[in-house]
Amino acid sequence: MNDSFEECRRKKKLIEFPRAKTFVDKELKEAGSDLSSAKKSLETENYKWTIIQAYFSMFHCARSLVYRAGYREKNHFCLITALRSLYLDKGLIDHKVIEDIQLAKRMR
Repeated sequence: MNDSFEECRRKKKLIEFPRAKTFVDKELKEAGSDLSSAKKSLETENYKWTIIQAYFSMFHCARSLVYRAGYREKNHFCLITALRSLYLDKGLIDHKVIEDIQLAKRMR
């Protein structure tokens, strides 16, 4: 695990969560709903809301992965840190996933 991951854990912004896996499907449903909303906003050229809704779709997808690994995050920074440590560093996701969610986070 990297230093940021351990710092998030030390500050209790990332905690082990025994019931985490029971929330994976809920987060994926939220992601789908936000993505659908983003597409509708895009169709109406409401770009500000498109970006916000698209980001939250990515957020909920990322959260589902963190839950799947048995953790719960308490802020957006630690969510991305957990993705990096639990998935990117192990070669389970591409670095583009992290870059895209960071860009969307900044744009929202």
